Amino acid sequence: MPLLRLERTTSHLCRRHRAAASLLTFNVDANTTTAARRVRPLVLALSKSLSSTATPNKDVKIAKNRTLLIKVSSSKPISTPTIGPTGTAELPPMEDWRKTFRFSEKRKRKTLCNEETAKKLAELFVPEGSKDKIIVEGYAGPGLLTRALLALPRERIKKLIVIEEEPHFREWLDPLQKIDDRLHVVPEDAFWWTTYSKIEDDGLLDDVKTHDWNEIHPNLQFVCQVPNNVHGEQLIAQLCRAIPDRKWFFKYGRVPLDLITTSTMYTRLSSTPTDYRHRTKVGVITQAAAHLESLLPQEALEPASSHFFYPTKTAAKGRTGKVAEMPQQHVRVTPRIVQGIDPDTLEAWDYVVRNLMITKATPLSKCITGLGPGAGSLLKKVTDPSLPPEMQIDVKKTPRELTTEEWRSLVQAFEEWPFRPEQLSIDTSFTSVNKHSAR
Repeated sequence: MPLLRLERTTSHLCRRHRAAASLLTFNVDANTTTAARRVRPLVLALSKSLSSTATPNKDVKIAKNRTLLIKVSSSKPISTPTIGPTGTAELPPMEDWRKTFRFSEKRKRKTLCNEETAKKLAELFVPEGSKDKIIVEGYAGPGLLTRALLALPRERIKKLIVIEEEPHFREWLDPLQKIDDRLHVVPEDAFWWTTYSKIEDDGLLDDVKTHDWNEIHPNLQFVCQVPNNVHGEQLIAQLCRAIPDRKWFFKYGRVPLDLITTSTMYTRLSSTPTDYRHRTKVGVITQAAAHLESLLPQEALEPASSHFFYPTKTAAKGRTGKVAEMPQQHVRVTPRIVQGIDPDTLEAWDYVVRNLMITKATPLSKCITGLGPGAGSLLKKVTDPSLPPEMQIDVKKTPRELTTEEWRSLVQAFEEWPFRPEQLSIDTSFTSVNKHSAR
């Protein structure tokens, strides 16, 4: 059962009990003033008892580790991190996580619970030869991956900024800050743009230099265990949408993203025109902005329940079924040097891709009218023989079969069209929404 440690000077105690009473550990509910009032008289009574030559109270047992354990009534357990003998804030054993992390988690968040997997991922994200990396870790959970990253050779990581809003997880991260000066815990939600603005406002990225777009940024890197629900999909989509206009961290250069997401989401992101069954709007936009690759075989994270933990109020078995067994996949997102999406054209891309992918199995010659009355006139432009071969479109193709170059040709024709709709956007961005009202 979790313990709250209260220390008390015992120099006034008799020699017989001084060594044993150097540390008093009480099992109390620290959240209630009632319990606090109970503890004080017990401490005074204990001190008086120990300072006498009489036999210690029978309810007080001197433990072998020279710690006195006093049982006082308490309410629900409080998970409290302890500093281990190696100088590391140790997490509880994996088999105790269900008892330790008992709370409701609204976003179907998973968090790494397999130490060997965490070590493997840390080495994968920041391999040998890396130097002075500044890592921003989203949805860090209690910090198993955080600890694995900090355990790498110190010269690899200069600074580790972890984002974790959940207090039950954060109390296992906060002690690490006292041990390693490279760690900075940000008590916010990684889903909101305002979180990253706060990181910059707090000066945590002041030492990040802007690098030429032709090279991958050698220092700044984003790592995230993405939630399994719609918020996770929205987060990935918004991060990738920031690439063409070089917003967010991309203003510093081509910052790589290492994401752990569901295998389903990975398939939707990476499906190509030749393997189009799962091709979606988010995949089209992402592939136009970035290169995608998985550096870890899917089998390495199977079964999911052996590598990831889902917090739940139920201590007995925890979250089971489809959520716990949802396969996970690593994906590295690296911005393209030459963008498929030109600056300031994202709104047009959104409109064209969104409306055509609604009827993604219908030939372009028929579904193009979804862009507006008279949109059929665009077919002549996208089949113009004077266009580069890769931008000429076979209008018998369906939208899900179009390549990035063909989408680009179609969007350019749409932007030049004098009768295109004036209102293109729908408000799906999470950048300007009040985070308290939107939840």
